[in-house]
Amino acid sequence: MVQEGCLYSTSAFLEQVEEIRAELQERAQDRDTLHKASREISDMTALALLQAHRGDLTAAANDLSSAVALLLQHSTGPGALGTDLRSGTLQHAATSVATCQLFFQFVKSGSLGPRPESPPLDDVEWLGGLLTVPHEIGRYATRRATAGDAKSVGAARDAIAELHASLLLFDFRNGPLRKSYDGVKYVLRRLEDTVYECSLFPAEGDGAAQPNAPQGSSLPLLDTASLDAVRLTMEAQDEARELAIKRCREVQKLAKLAIYSLQRGDTARASEQLGSATRLATDILDEVARGPMPSLRHAGFVVGMIEDSAPRGLVLRYTHT
Repeated sequence: MVQEGCLYSTSAFLEQVEEIRAELQERAQDRDTLHKASREISDMTALALLQAHRGDLTAAANDLSSAVALLLQHSTGPGALGTDLRSGTLQHAATSVATCQLFFQFVKSGSLGPRPESPPLDDVEWLGGLLTVPHEIGRYATRRATAGDAKSVGAARDAIAELHASLLLFDFRNGPLRKSYDGVKYVLRRLEDTVYECSLFPAEGDGAAQPNAPQGSSLPLLDTASLDAVRLTMEAQDEARELAIKRCREVQKLAKLAIYSLQRGDTARASEQLGSATRLATDILDEVARGPMPSLRHAGFVVGMIEDSAPRGLVLRYTHT
């Protein structure tokens, strides 16, 4: 018979608890810093977009440069690119930077241009910008239509039509990207209607010569090669996610069976089942870390697998102490 609570009175266990507490406090401080930076970046990009719509591209470019600099500063700090802390706090701000860059590129050239190299955005952030920028281009086209600039409206329609055609190949799951994607087709429909309405009125000069109109460019309307690469990556990530979900369920099943065996007094069977669960969980975590989607380490089903198996291991250790 063991003394009640003996497992939790050891100094090693208490030291581990203290280390976890200190780590969580540090992460909370880093998270607060990144939340503040995220709000600042979002405010800068919102102001830049407003100035761009008003035609002041110089001031807009300055605000965008400040936002990019701040994002780069925190991308190499506590919320480095690719970590769960970065994706959970700065992702919205990074997406707003991508939206701003894409909109500026369109206003300058009539094209969404190639995928930018700076700041270093991940696939979700850049794709989020592509899904958000149609709304900015739609507002821009409405303003150009009131000025009689049918050419700019047509350029907006062509760019969004090209983007929509490429996005049709994606299999978006329910979530923010799916909601943003659903809005692209409505923007395209409004642009098509606006192009038709503009055709009912006589043209008022060359649209390219009017202020704040996109100039001609040899760039393709869309970086389809980069977008196809993102789609293939997301498909591989979806496959890895589905496989990880199935394997995590096996770990949880084994951990529960270990408890049932322990309750029946079969400690040998319980130890065997918990050992199998531990080995499988370790394999899953190793494969996730090396796989196409390392962020799965912080997915709910992976965390749930660990939370289900770890307490059961403590119960088994406590019984044998």
